Amino acid sequence: MRGPGDRRVEELDNIDKLAEIFRIFRHLNHLCIEREMSKRGLSKLSNPKIMFTLKHRAQNSPVTQKQLAKWIGVAPPTVAVSIKRMEKAGLVRKQANQDDLRENFIALTEQGRNLTDESEKAVREVYENVFSGFQDSEMEELYGYIYRMITNMEGMVPRKPEDCPRNEEE
Repeated sequence: MRGPGDRRVEELDNIDKLAEIFRIFRHLNHLCIEREMSKRGLSKLSNPKIMFTLKHRAQNSPVTQKQLAKWIGVAPPTVAVSIKRMEKAGLVRKQANQDDLRENFIALTEQGRNLTDESEKAVREVYENVFSGFQDSEMEELYGYIYRMITNMEGMVPRKPEDCPRNEEE
């Protein structure tokens, strides 16, 4: 029996089979989303993680570059470079914090919101294709397995509760 990527799956134990499947899925997922975004002319979205986080996590609340970096798990200078690029493209705007002029609040512009909405539609379309042919019960079962894996992985990473992506507080 051959698996995706034409590797001999029967030679692998279950952990290695799953690790290989996840590797292939991650690669193909990236390629499919990249292709769909490009097809729609959405390559301008320089850092989707920042855009999606601003839309969903910040939800029109003031958010600093430092908070944003913490939420997406990258260094503040990395966020600063992306923000500068996105500001130049008209996707985000910076506003000085009047209480602390060393800080800037970041928000999506109308153009940034529209681009983020279109990007979400593109990603949704990819996943609709990925899950075509699945019954609702199969998707619920898969969700349960993946959620359990996430829970196991969260137990392996020492984090403060406020750093947890599933935590909607703060």
